[in-house]
Order: sequence, then C-alpha cells, then structure tokens
Amino acid sequence: TVSSNHVYDALYVDVNGMLHTLSRICGSEDQIHRRSRWLLRELFARLRPTQHLFLAMDGPASLRKLPEQQRRR
Repeated sequence: TVSSNHVYDALYVDVNGMLHTLSRICGSEDQIHRRSRWLLRELFARLRPTQHLFLAMDGPASLRKLPEQQRRR
C-alpha cells in the first residue's frame, strides 16, 4: 500500500516483469510501449522517490525476446 505520508528515497522497478505482463495483455508492441510509459509515470508520481529511480532489466532486447519465449511455452 502506498501512503502519501511516507517518504521514499528510491524506487526499484523490475522492467522485465512489467514487460512480460504487458506482452500478455497488450495487442501490439505500440500498446506495450504506451502502457509501460504510463505505468512508470504512475509509479513515479505516486511514490515520488527523492533520490533514485532504478529500472532493472536483464538480457537483450526484452520486447523482441518475449514473443519468441511465449511461443515456446
């Protein structure tokens, strides 16, 4: 739960997890881009980290890799 009374020094975002979820519910790559930008803006606006924003990603080009991985499953 996010409280407006709390001060957050840092915000850590697992971008791979976000992209994986969005790739399942979005119909196009453009929609994934739009929704991911909206989600990041919302997180930043609600939590308002005072010092750091960390976007964690691993591996190459997640958006290119996700559809191929989904086809294999």
